[in-house]
Amino acid sequence: MWTIPTQRLLDGKGDSPVEVHCERVEQRVLELEKEILALKAFRNTMSRTAALPAEILSDIFLYVAFDCRLNCRPAAWIPRVTHVCRQWRDVAISSPSLWTDICFRTPELMQLMLERSRNAPLTLSHWGARTRGDRRGDLPILRTALNHISRTQSIDFSTRNGLGTLGTLLTQWPAEPTPVLQTVILKDEKDSFNFPGSFPSEVPSLRYLELYGCKIASWKDLPLGIKLKVLGLHAHASAQRRPTSEEFLVALKRVPSLRKLGLSHILPVNQYTAPLTPTGRPPFVLSEVQALGLVDQAPALINFLRAVDISNVSNLEIEVAGRLGDHASLDDLFAALALSWKPVVDAGPKFIGIREEYSFANEDTIQLIEMRFGSSRDRPQTLRFTVRNSGPTISSALGAIKRHMDLSPVRSLAWRGIWMRTASCDVFADLPNLEKITLDKTDVKSFVRALRGGPASDTTPFRALESLSMHNVDFGDGKPRRRAAIDAAAVTFGSLLAALQSRPDPVPFIEIRDCRYLRDSYRRTMQELLPETEVMWHNSEMVSDDEDD
Repeated sequence: MWTIPTQRLLDGKGDSPVEVHCERVEQRVLELEKEILALKAFRNTMSRTAALPAEILSDIFLYVAFDCRLNCRPAAWIPRVTHVCRQWRDVAISSPSLWTDICFRTPELMQLMLERSRNAPLTLSHWGARTRGDRRGDLPILRTALNHISRTQSIDFSTRNGLGTLGTLLTQWPAEPTPVLQTVILKDEKDSFNFPGSFPSEVPSLRYLELYGCKIASWKDLPLGIKLKVLGLHAHASAQRRPTSEEFLVALKRVPSLRKLGLSHILPVNQYTAPLTPTGRPPFVLSEVQALGLVDQAPALINFLRAVDISNVSNLEIEVAGRLGDHASLDDLFAALALSWKPVVDAGPKFIGIREEYSFANEDTIQLIEMRFGSSRDRPQTLRFTVRNSGPTISSALGAIKRHMDLSPVRSLAWRGIWMRTASCDVFADLPNLEKITLDKTDVKSFVRALRGGPASDTTPFRALESLSMHNVDFGDGKPRRRAAIDAAAVTFGSLLAALQSRPDPVPFIEIRDCRYLRDSYRRTMQELLPETEVMWHNSEMVSDDEDD
């Protein structure tokens, strides 16, 4: 049953002193443990994974490391691949590319990864602590990593501790060539940092440059070049340093291959001196830019759009920072946009969406007007106009849009999360091709009033309407007391039915889903009064017909 040496120890308990026998047993245990380890190691060599070439194992380890970084555990992959067996450890240590995404958790780990990466191109990503008391050693550890700048491929440094780490780092940037550097992202959430500082003005392979919290000290020394595809320059709202219009346009001319451009609080405020082209178009053309994001005060935005032709842009985002001042500025803004984006604006939007969403970047709620232009479903041109509490209202923005854009091609309207006002409804009531309207998480009182039209009106409001969907709509007009809300809903729903009945042509399709304060009987009433309309009714919150106080 047992091996011979083990059996002898078991049978020979009384042949020698107890202490001596215990030592022999202990020695035998150690021998068996070594044998077990040897057998396990040999078993590992016979597994299916052991038959994989080292190149395949290395690729698998790269996927494991990527997954760990994706889940915010940048160093978790190391024990998972190096503490399994000798073969895995040998493969991992001999794969320089596995160690190139440097982890800054401790100086020792960073140094280990720098050594094991050998001469492979590096990725340096470091997000500093939030508070002033944490990680005061950020600067030394970043300096050490930048000693390898000549083989660094990507840099992503972000600080939040108010210590001015990036500003100091940029004054001490190594004076070495950067032949493989392709990506640079620098972000300071609290402080502003001067750029470029000692950062090299010539980075031959640079394709991606994003700066958050920057103050551009010298526009002519920016590391711009013909290979740059993505450029983002974002200053804090309080920043005072801005370029002249001439400096700004010269910088744009240095990036002819740019595909994505984002600019925040950094546009020139002085007017451009270059005249319009003979056709009345802006003189400077962004010929390759597909995505453009602008956040700034209205005068700066207007000056930019009057000077730059953005006809080739397919994804445009605009946010007016601060208070607008007057409605004339809003009109000037959309007039300039209609000129700068003329081919797209002339085609007219097919879809308009108004919605509210939470901005995690600014920790506040924003309101968006989204417009989709063109006939291509795969890649339509889009405009996202952001409205904040301190800026223009949705109604005033929509009014300015209608005055400077032809909205007659609009076929679909989606209104989500924002209380509708009469002025907003009036913008859409006379559109000749508006076929589909979706109302979600809003009230309908103003819409019903617009749908009914005025007594002196000789045209049918929303005359092309074929589909009306109402989701999570508050028919109770925001009344705090349930009884009052139910009564208000009865009036509003009755007005809706009357408006629909009075139309010369019935609306073919109506959907009511999870709307508030509607009684059980309203569905039957709607189907009886609108026999030619397909009614889809999915209401989880119904008011019983006999409900009272």
